[in-house]
Amino acid sequence: MKHFILTIILFGLLVSEGVALELLPESIINLSNIIVPHWLLIFLVLINFFNDGDKSYVFIIYAIIFGLLVDIVYTDILGVYMFAYGISLFVSTLLKRILQENIIMAILTGILSIITAEAVISGVYTIINITNVYWLDNLFDRLFPTIIANVIFLIVIYPIVKYIFSKYSNEAYN
Repeated sequence: MKHFILTIILFGLLVSEGVALELLPESIINLSNIIVPHWLLIFLVLINFFNDGDKSYVFIIYAIIFGLLVDIVYTDILGVYMFAYGISLFVSTLLKRILQENIIMAILTGILSIITAEAVISGVYTIINITNVYWLDNLFDRLFPTIIANVIFLIVIYPIVKYIFSKYSNEAYN
């Protein structure tokens, strides 16, 4: 997979995140719960997870760039998602060095990356007084539904990403 193809996939995921919840039936989406699709982050975590080379910084740069694009397209404050996605992928890179490559470890890495991103986003929004939500309310109303939705996405794309990296591992990022 070359950088051009990766960039096209990430742009597609960026656009898909905006319409993801509109495609779900209203019975699934409860108004008291907030589901935030972090598909870009999950995809970057997976390709970082399967990358054999020592070029993890490339994926952190992708996370920062596309986090900034999420800020530009979907939020009013620049830099929050950029910072959160960069930190999350850094945590994912550290975990990759100690974990094996299987679906359970990929799910664990994805969950920890989402928790890191959501904690950074909520923390920044609380510090600058954009939101004033208690942590326990945020945990049940936003974090748990977000983790469940993104883990389902991770489970769906895991075999696809694994197949692509097993097939094209020699020419991945040379």
